[in-house]
Amino acid sequence: MQKAIDFKSFLIGVLTVVLFFTAVGAKNENDANFNTITAKTIKIVNSEGKPVVILQSNGKGEGQLYINNKQGKHAAKLDAVGEEGKLVIYDKEGNYVVALGSFDGKGALVINNGHKPAIMLLKNKDGGMLTVYNEKGKGVVALSSNKGEGMVSVANKEGKIAIGLSSVNGNGRLDVFNRNGKETASVLTNTYNNGAIYLFDKYGNPGWYKIGKR
Repeated sequence: MQKAIDFKSFLIGVLTVVLFFTAVGAKNENDANFNTITAKTIKIVNSEGKPVVILQSNGKGEGQLYINNKQGKHAAKLDAVGEEGKLVIYDKEGNYVVALGSFDGKGALVINNGHKPAIMLLKNKDGGMLTVYNEKGKGVVALSSNKGEGMVSVANKEGKIAIGLSSVNGNGRLDVFNRNGKETASVLTNTYNNGAIYLFDKYGNPGWYKIGKR
């Protein structure tokens, strides 16, 4: 009889403990406190079950953070690429439209038009460079620093240079090119601070020139 009573008491005790932890678990079902979380991927979903935040390690063992819109499509991505950082912004269709990052140790900003670049701002070996592209992805305008001086290049729709405006050794220079990329005219201030005009044939060979010195 005593054994039966002891077993019954034991069973009641076990059920009491189970009910206690069940109650505690139910109370903390939506709340938890952790000092450290170790995982390969952490996902946060919205009320519809769509992932809106994804924190993970990419296939190369580098960190990656995705921010999604309510449809679950990418809105932004922050990740490490080859030991450098990059931020990517997407449109509502999930196509990337802006990229900001470090490439080969140089800062760069790219704005896309669809799947092709529209504007690119980056640091070159002499300073900064801004390039504007047409709908075909050809660079048509470039604003840059060359040996510490300014330069502007305008290209035709095929991306071949048409006009170059620059500062050379402190003097201004304008160069004009034909559709084949051959220089046909040049207006500049020469090393003697005199104005000069040079004309070339369609192959870029010298034809005529005039110096403004009396």
